[in-house]
Order: sequence, then structure tokens, then C-alpha cells
Amino acid sequence: MTVVDVREPFETATGIIPGAIEIPLRELASRWEELKSADEIVCYCASGARSYNSAMLLRKNGLINATSLEGGITAWRAIGAETASASS
Repeated sequence: MTVVDVREPFETATGIIPGAIEIPLRELASRWEELKSADEIVCYCASGARSYNSAMLLRKNGLINATSLEGGITAWRAIGAETASASS
């Protein structure tokens, strides 16, 4: 599974889901091909709206295995799940 954080760098500075790839939504239209070989793609943002739009963009480009993490990183943190430092 490939996890994609579509938040902006100022947001990812507070932490990301471990192993996530950082591709801000504003860059996804030009970078979506980086995900072509993924078996499954889960996009997330702060609360779910941008990640839903990201998954739909990926699906329009033929990556039908793209989904959105409901509730985003806010829900992830609410259940006590781990975060890691952002790469950027």
C-alpha cells in the first residue's frame, strides 16, 4: 500500500503517517505518474476533503486503486496512531 499525504509542507511539518509520500494536492496533477506502479493508494489530508479530491483525480487518470482516508490525519491522531517527521 502506498500512502500519500496531500497536505501542504507547512502542514506536514507537524508530522505525517509513517512511510507516507508527500505530494501536495496542488502538485498531484503533474506528479500523479509517480504512483502508477502502486498496488493500492490511500490519500490523506487534514480531515478528508482534499484527499477525496486527490483520489478522484488519480482515478480519472486510471489509478482506480486510489482511495481517501476518512477523517484524515485528524482521525489518525484521534485513535492514538503514530506519526513521523516529514521528509521536507
